[in-house]
Amino acid sequence: MIWALFLTVLVLVAIAYRGFAYQPKLWHWWQVQTQTEPLIDDLFANKQIAPERLAQQNLPDFARVLQKKLQSNPNNIDGWYMLGIAYLQGELADSASIAFANANRLDPTRDDIALSYAQTLIFSQQGRLNPKSRELLMQVLNKHPDHEGALLLMGMGAFRSGDYAGALAFLPHLKQVHLARTGESKAKAIEEIDKAIAIAQHGGQDVTVPKTGIQVTVKLSKELQRKLSANDVLFVFAKALNGPPMPLAVVKQAVGRFPIVVELNDQQSMMPELKLSKFASVIVGARISKTGTPQGESGDLEAIAVPLTQQDKNQTVELLINQVRP
Repeated sequence: MIWALFLTVLVLVAIAYRGFAYQPKLWHWWQVQTQTEPLIDDLFANKQIAPERLAQQNLPDFARVLQKKLQSNPNNIDGWYMLGIAYLQGELADSASIAFANANRLDPTRDDIALSYAQTLIFSQQGRLNPKSRELLMQVLNKHPDHEGALLLMGMGAFRSGDYAGALAFLPHLKQVHLARTGESKAKAIEEIDKAIAIAQHGGQDVTVPKTGIQVTVKLSKELQRKLSANDVLFVFAKALNGPPMPLAVVKQAVGRFPIVVELNDQQSMMPELKLSKFASVIVGARISKTGTPQGESGDLEAIAVPLTQQDKNQTVELLINQVRP
């Protein structure tokens, strides 16, 4: 019996070792916490951080550790603000807006939080204003009437929302502020502001810019048709081949009968300097989201993105959604 008990203990020890002593994911998480928590503690304490120390951080791991710290310190305003910035850099606008909302709730007077929150909401609304983003921007402009960033977001947000009277209330002032700061009357930014003002003055009719765009026909492979569900959302987008990671133009709509034809053009651009027509080489893609968010997630249905050289005229692209995101 003693030998049998001894052998049983050995077997149990071996099983415990295999089950707990060596788990790469747990080991990686322990390493991440060990390396990242001291940095976050220094950030919370408002200490100066060397740029190379920040550059060594992996963004998803940084956000995970920061989330863990906020669970035990949920009233840390800077922690929520930093988490929002991290999400924004990872193009997770919905998660960023939640983090900024928490920071804004804890300190509604901070302009940097209000601006970041408003910008994230506008980005998630494809460049348009909603009541909350208007409120946040007016909070800043009431204190700082010449704040160029707030004027830009308010003016162009109103323009994208079809509120041309609101756009004309802010864009001319934005032009004056920009000219006073830079003195560059021929700058691209001034050109874009003037075009938006001219369009707003004509009630939204574009009388200055030639019609250009990309007509995208999206098809779905027969093999993936059975994977569709009623709540799926189709995103068709164009990104710069060499440029900012955010989309230059996006169309979002409920999934219907395929093929689906959409138009990508400058009217869907979220910022004047990021218009689709300003980039010679772009990548056109399509994704069926299972969660309704633009960020690709496991299980989404995707097409292979197609590179395209724009030629200042309407062009056509055909995309086939035929793969499942791992």
